[in-house]
Amino acid sequence: MYKSECISGGLNMVLRYALCLFIAIFVSGCAIGNTTNFDIDGTNTTVQTDKTVAVGTLDIRSYIVSKDKTPDFVGLQRGGFGNPFDVTTTSKAPLSEDITASLISALRKNGVDATPVSIVDDGNYKTVVSSLVKINRQRSILMIVNELKSDTFYNTAFLYDLRLQVLDESGERIAESAVQGRDNLGPLGLPSDVGIAVTSAFQRKLESLLSDPAVVDALK
Repeated sequence: MYKSECISGGLNMVLRYALCLFIAIFVSGCAIGNTTNFDIDGTNTTVQTDKTVAVGTLDIRSYIVSKDKTPDFVGLQRGGFGNPFDVTTTSKAPLSEDITASLISALRKNGVDATPVSIVDDGNYKTVVSSLVKINRQRSILMIVNELKSDTFYNTAFLYDLRLQVLDESGERIAESAVQGRDNLGPLGLPSDVGIAVTSAFQRKLESLLSDPAVVDALK
């Protein structure tokens, strides 16, 4: 009887180990190749203006500047052992392009004549401003991305540090809004659920930045 119980216990341990290993491998598989959409159509803003507006995004996240990550990097999805896999933009475009597209969509939704501008980061703020001003619009919006990514294991964290600047025709800064923080989006289940939650969280940040009274007044 004792021998039989030992064999049964040993089999149970093997089965438990095999199950844990299967779950870890399955979760790791689910973590590979995930994407999040940052090109959003439907962001709401109170901005209304007859002025023409140039829009560009400067991505100065430390791991992008150092080239440790590619410009389409937007987060980490961790496998069963906590091992990280990169999450990228659904569009496969650089995050900066998706953010600019989202801003353009929000402004045009309110009838604003908005023009996207591609920003090349050369470490010189004046050069960045010049690239916006030279297309001769009455106002410019520059989104500066200091941090933006998700980090998912059992829970999902959303990290952000965004600064939106409004510039006049000469490139002088006339308004600014900012959001910074780390939001716990909770346990979200499937990777697709994570993507939806992060997209929604990002949209709320955009709406907050664009609806800041100083920004709204500067664009009038």
